[in-house]
Amino acid sequence: MNTFMVPAGEYLQLRNMTDRTINDLYFTYGDYPITKVRKIEANARENFMIATANLSKDYDLVFYFKDDVERKMVFKEAVKKMTKDNMWSYFFGKIIEKEGMLVIEEDPEGKDLYFSSQQ
Repeated sequence: MNTFMVPAGEYLQLRNMTDRTINDLYFTYGDYPITKVRKIEANARENFMIATANLSKDYDLVFYFKDDVERKMVFKEAVKKMTKDNMWSYFFGKIIEKEGMLVIEEDPEGKDLYFSSQQ
């Protein structure tokens, strides 16, 4: 019998809906260190996971671009603490251009894209 472990945590998917490669995006939550998101090619998506096992509560997920640190995009309590009923949670975001600036918004279509790519 084969046994394997699937890490518990929060899965994030960011979909770059611009014609630019994104390589200066950072995120943080709670006391977690500021982390750089891997390069996201134009019109591509990046999936990654963050650890939530030690969280005592839900935290805001904060994104910002290196050249615009003051303009943070905050998603209230988007990082969920792990419970026995919530071992895995998800955040789906999209990067778009609005009025000449890059913006991250929640992506209602992201869930379908994520799960269809996992099959």
